[in-house]
Amino acid sequence: MQGGWVKRISPEGIAAILFGILYIALPTKMFYIDGVYYAEHLENIPFHVNGFHPHHLLYLPVMHFLYDAFHTVIPHLRAMTFLLVFSAVCGAVTLFAFGVFLRKLGHSVFTRLSAMILLGSAYTFWHHATDANIYIPAHLLVLVVILLVFSDSFFKSKSRQILTGVLLAFAGLIHQIALVAIIPISLYIIAREGRDKFNLVLRFIVSTLLVVFIAYPTVFATYHGDVSPTTANFFRWTGAFTKAPHYFSFNQEHGGGIVQTTERGHTNAFFALKPLEVILFDNTTGDNLKSRRMYHYLFVLTLFSLAYYIGVIIRTKDAGRKSAGMFILFLFMTYFILTAVFMPENHFYRIFYLPALIAIWAGSISSLPKEYRTVLKPLLVIALFAFFISNFTKGIYPEAKASSNPYLQMTKQIDTFATENDVVMFPLKDRYFAGIYRYFGKGDALHIQKGTFFIGIDLMYSEIGKYENETVKMLNDRYERIFATHEAFQSAISSRDDAGDIQPVIFTPNNYRLPHPKFMVVRPNRFEFVKWHKAWYERTRREMYYMEVEVE
Repeated sequence: MQGGWVKRISPEGIAAILFGILYIALPTKMFYIDGVYYAEHLENIPFHVNGFHPHHLLYLPVMHFLYDAFHTVIPHLRAMTFLLVFSAVCGAVTLFAFGVFLRKLGHSVFTRLSAMILLGSAYTFWHHATDANIYIPAHLLVLVVILLVFSDSFFKSKSRQILTGVLLAFAGLIHQIALVAIIPISLYIIAREGRDKFNLVLRFIVSTLLVVFIAYPTVFATYHGDVSPTTANFFRWTGAFTKAPHYFSFNQEHGGGIVQTTERGHTNAFFALKPLEVILFDNTTGDNLKSRRMYHYLFVLTLFSLAYYIGVIIRTKDAGRKSAGMFILFLFMTYFILTAVFMPENHFYRIFYLPALIAIWAGSISSLPKEYRTVLKPLLVIALFAFFISNFTKGIYPEAKASSNPYLQMTKQIDTFATENDVVMFPLKDRYFAGIYRYFGKGDALHIQKGTFFIGIDLMYSEIGKYENETVKMLNDRYERIFATHEAFQSAISSRDDAGDIQPVIFTPNNYRLPHPKFMVVRPNRFEFVKWHKAWYERTRREMYYMEVEVE
């Protein structure tokens, strides 16, 4: 009886379950900063307090609901553990959805499983399936939408078209980048149905955008009403994290321009050529001279396979296969162009085009004559095995060890003299360290932000006095001792504006444990040095001084 139950599981299901077990068994210890913030928020902050991030509007509220439900059943469940398991499950389900999509395209079992292994072993997908982050769940929803669009019922039912649009809107409210899928999906509908069915694609587009255009103003008016809910502030809020010049590939800070940065981001989406800590700890691009040839090879292979696949589509006479091939091409090109222009070295966003690119490779191989495919089969098995082992040994397994994250080790050192009643202040560049210590350490943590800009809202200097008094009272009432790293202390006393006057110290209040003022501000002359402690960690090659200070 058990054997019969096992036989009913599809090959895609078996592969997805095996990857899911692997993802759960080896969660990363190289947490990306966002995941640490999410875990802190779920445990210590109500969902409506700084919980509606403009670029992933509903993610934290939804995760609050799910975590609270599980936490009720498992009282000692930590939010980080919950998020890691949630990502792993979403990663496995995403692989299964990808396999089902390939089955709809008519690929063989071997091709489907090979493509699933390639996606599941790709470094950026694998890492985020083991991290507490947002990209895998958002992409899973996009794949579900694609599967719905590829079903015959979508084209026959008006309600199905509207519901599919609403689901894509929800994916976009989990992460904005998911909304970009509206472009290739709409083009696919037109390519398949023709212009005479324009009302069908219009129904899908309107239902998607209507939900988004209702959700954003509603949330802004409801939860930001005390900060002048004007049109200008609304647009500052919605685009608050897209204004930095270094986010765009044509900015000189990226060094090398659009081609080199795209090559790096594209290659690192597949291969663990550099450890994630390069981005987290060293504040560098992680460019490796020995890896540049790999960047070029994979980029050229991608362009070549793209050109070949376009030829396959042109030669295809079956209308259904042609429109499906055009959709895959649209999906890849839309996200590839976006990631080439916006944050090109951020390989996380490239998760959204990896399935399309792998489907292009699968389609290209499937179009080859049978004798070529016979020769390629064993070579492909060897290549996939080598690819899996390479990313496992160079990226995933080392990152699964706590010793790989130096800030987890530094947190233990701070805890030798700090207690749960203390707080440590960090400079802005160590905000990752602050987040790690706040979540995993005994005490609390703050990080200094120069200037008075908060998620699209400018704090008026006339209000600083009010918030400063509230902040000083909070610091003195809440903590027994206040520590500051040497760099944080120097940053505070050297913070000057254009006129040369010392600026107030701003503590960004996002994800900080309540209660605290809406804006936390202290002038540097309120700090008084008391004594210092010294900590050292070999991996970072940094000598850390923790100064005990008082605020008067």
